[in-house]
Amino acid sequence: MDISSGKNKLNTNIMTKIDLIKKIEEKRNSRVLTYLTSDRPGPVNAMIREYCDKFSVLIPYKAHSSATMISLGADEIVMTDLSEISPIDPSTANVFNPTDPQNPQNKIPISVEDVMAYFDLAKNKFGIKSDEDLTKIFNKFVESNPQIHPLSLGNINRTHNLIRILAKRLLKSHNTPMKDEIVEKIVDDFTEKLYSHQYYIGRKEAQNDLKIGTVQFADKEISDLLSNLYEEYRKEMGLNINTWNPEAELGANAVQNRKDYKIAYIESKDVSNYFQLSIEYKKQQVNMVQQTPQGPVQVPQEQVAWRIVEQGWKGIIGAATGALIFGWKQYQINKRMQELADYVAVSIIPQKDFKLQIMNVGRVNLYIHKWEAGPLANTYVKPLLIPTEAKSSIIINFQPPLLGQHLLKIYLTDEKDQKYLSTGEVVIEPVAFQIPPSTTEPQVQQDTPMTPQISGTQPINITTQMRAWSYKTERYDWMI
Repeated sequence: MDISSGKNKLNTNIMTKIDLIKKIEEKRNSRVLTYLTSDRPGPVNAMIREYCDKFSVLIPYKAHSSATMISLGADEIVMTDLSEISPIDPSTANVFNPTDPQNPQNKIPISVEDVMAYFDLAKNKFGIKSDEDLTKIFNKFVESNPQIHPLSLGNINRTHNLIRILAKRLLKSHNTPMKDEIVEKIVDDFTEKLYSHQYYIGRKEAQNDLKIGTVQFADKEISDLLSNLYEEYRKEMGLNINTWNPEAELGANAVQNRKDYKIAYIESKDVSNYFQLSIEYKKQQVNMVQQTPQGPVQVPQEQVAWRIVEQGWKGIIGAATGALIFGWKQYQINKRMQELADYVAVSIIPQKDFKLQIMNVGRVNLYIHKWEAGPLANTYVKPLLIPTEAKSSIIINFQPPLLGQHLLKIYLTDEKDQKYLSTGEVVIEPVAFQIPPSTTEPQVQQDTPMTPQISGTQPINITTQMRAWSYKTERYDWMI
């Protein structure tokens, strides 16, 4: 296919990946970094923004789930007529999930939106409103077969809240901030109101119906370049293979074979990195039990066994590029050594009775002016000193404890009055439930000041725990 570019015509069908990347860079006047994966996690926005002033995502085809989250965090989403994004509602799988009856080694994933839809059906479709009836609905849910542990529902709630927090932060990371009401609408749509993780969204719907103002339509030249670049990756990664068959991978008349698979790429015009799986296939005899009129007998059958023998990232760079990268890394090391002399860091450690220990683990004396954790906050008239030599700390009292996830902010200065903001997260969550016998008084568990009670039911004792961790401490010109 010929693409007109000024007076020159370029046949993209004979271009390599590197040629296509260079052409896209020339067209957009920007560096291009390809990130292609068959099934790898995201997002990577925070790392990318460390190295660019404007972050754009170009989607040749599918950018579903976590790739959609990466896209939502971009200043610009360039979509062709074939581009797709999707909802970001997650499914969870942990030790509390129900066991798969077909494979006891596995747990059944639980979709967050399936749980929300179940209670929405009860309340809004069937009109069940009373506390007593809703309690019965909840009990019916957790007593299902396979049984759903209450803590798996707690994990679902935490995951649901986490996805919403991440989506909001990504949308607010744009160079041109979005209005809060638009951010809330986009988050609601992508986490709850599209109702299916398999609902795929094209560029017109994304721009017009979902009000994603960062969506831009690719012109014909960019669309064709993206399609041709995707085609190159599709052939290299085998994305056109719909089914995976170990016998076909072994090969006809072969007894043993080893094959390499590239399942993810991070690539530019200068450097190529790919994640490779090496799988070994081997034909072997397996005794299978078959029922006969005389009883069960073992019948030998041939099967193809396989195992992963190697996996990891591999890279390809040219000599000149390698020297440039080495020099850049050495510069970064020297710069980092200088930064360590003024290293600022804060550690957050949960204590008993819902208290947090704030510890100075850097090399600079710090003063705490204020902290915020969800609805709780405390401002110090005289800032609290946390010297660094003794790795000293202060204790803040997180009372009253409120169930849920809370963003923690600590407003700091150093001895030169340079301002810093340390962020982290505090999670207070239930870890055990107990319904005491109706003939006895409810017993409150240790570290559990709450015993909520639904009208018409016995008190439910909830044992809670607090977890906390730090995100980062960085220079920030805050105002109190």
